Amino acid sequence: MSTILSSYPLSKSALVSLRPEPSTRYLTLNELRLQPLTRMLKSMRRIDGDALRVVVQEPSERAVMPLMLLLASLTRARHVELHDLADRRVARIGRARAALGALGVVWASLSGQFTTWRLAWLCARLKRQPLLSNASVTSTKALYLKTNLMLGAKAGGSIGHVAGVANELARRNGQSLVLAPETPPLLNGAVRSEPIEPLRTYGVPAEVNHFRFNWRCVAQAAKTLQRESFDFIYQRLTLGNLAGVLVSRRFDLPLVIEYNGSEVWVSQNWGHKLKHEALAQAIEDVCLLHAHRVVTVSQVLADELLARGVPADRIVWYPNCIDPQMFDPQRYDDDRRRLRAQLGIADDELVVMFIGTFGLWHGAETLADAADILLSSPAEEGLPRLRFVFVGDGLRLAAVRERLDAHIRRGGVILTGLVPQHEAPRCLAAADIFSSPHTPPADGSKFFGSPTKLFEYMAMARPIVASDLDQLSDVLDPALREGDSPACGDGATALLVEPGSAPAIVRALRSLQRQPALRASLAQAARRKALEHYTWRQHVDVIAESLAR
Repeated sequence: MSTILSSYPLSKSALVSLRPEPSTRYLTLNELRLQPLTRMLKSMRRIDGDALRVVVQEPSERAVMPLMLLLASLTRARHVELHDLADRRVARIGRARAALGALGVVWASLSGQFTTWRLAWLCARLKRQPLLSNASVTSTKALYLKTNLMLGAKAGGSIGHVAGVANELARRNGQSLVLAPETPPLLNGAVRSEPIEPLRTYGVPAEVNHFRFNWRCVAQAAKTLQRESFDFIYQRLTLGNLAGVLVSRRFDLPLVIEYNGSEVWVSQNWGHKLKHEALAQAIEDVCLLHAHRVVTVSQVLADELLARGVPADRIVWYPNCIDPQMFDPQRYDDDRRRLRAQLGIADDELVVMFIGTFGLWHGAETLADAADILLSSPAEEGLPRLRFVFVGDGLRLAAVRERLDAHIRRGGVILTGLVPQHEAPRCLAAADIFSSPHTPPADGSKFFGSPTKLFEYMAMARPIVASDLDQLSDVLDPALREGDSPACGDGATALLVEPGSAPAIVRALRSLQRQPALRASLAQAARRKALEHYTWRQHVDVIAESLAR
């Protein structure tokens, strides 16, 4: 048995290139770092077999290559292979050379510790300084700072959001510029972009790498602003990064911060506990304090910003959106037939689809429980057979696979694996019903998200079964709830169900299975509302209007 270690789940193209055996085990650095250190080390020591393959899918992932090689050296695998798919290089790495990765990790960790002290001093100083005074912005030449370290991630809602806003800013002013450590997926080829030099090595704890990346972002932005002018800076708030604030104050430019929720809260509740939580929180506070506008995607987040002291006249909110040309179902009729044939799905079968990164809040396990109930029940005569397709990869996929193992083997459930974001519309075209089974946060707070999948579902003109939860309910209004008569649903865009309830999803799916006319009416109403209210042009309109004030 062999093992593959990668930074993120492997894409379909990576799997084609590697041709792994069916028995291959898959590990990701992203999952390993969620474990306590002692447990992670024990997990690595238990790995044996013929080979451990360390896979780098994108150039940006080379920064974590020394760390992955160091982990590989701890295993009992007979040999270690490095597969750098970015330059098609394969090399067998001696265990001693793999262990040398520790030197780079130590250096990066020490550098990170120095950076934490420097940033703590900067935050203390910036908290005492007032917001820069700026006039209204009447032009829209934007310097877009993408400062998050995604390490080659190809799927997820953030990818669609980054490209959606950046493409629309460039459409309004062709001289707008995106600075990013990699070319963002889905970015229009006509959009100007320049690279931010990536980190060469990663240290521990993980957040110090985000801290260290500040100086690369500031250096590249300063270099750009010394040669040409921009009307404002737009930065997507990311963990531990206040580059936008530093550049805004240095060059006296308005700063727009995009806030999709507290990265500190996300780390506490859905990710890896931060060792330098207080500093990460201070950086977040400084960004909000010095932003001339804070753009967010839900009323819940707007209320949170008010509670954190951001003045109401600096807050702009509008839900996530879609590119109406990309998510046009008529473009993908051939793809629908082709993909269904590849998956062995008949024309008269109904495909229930979930797409996502299998996060804790996505509710994929609730949908899995509903699929188990439906596929274990006797089929009703005369109704189309249901098939379930889960698209993506991530933290909770293993739990979904475990719940549905028997149905996967019998063909009732299909797991496609990770699909790059640019292929998402083709995948969605193969579906007949979409599921958005999101669950509220475990700490009792309100669901603050604006899932991009929801708007993509709407635009692709399929009926939707979604959780009756905060913004999901608002976006899908008017909608049908359990007990409503279909006759009451004129113009309804979806069926809303109790969050976290598999039986409620079962009842909603059975209702759609029995009523083709209801499926058609929900699908048409959903696409109509998406086009009328949820395009990136409308989203950026709201930002531009606020800046002009």
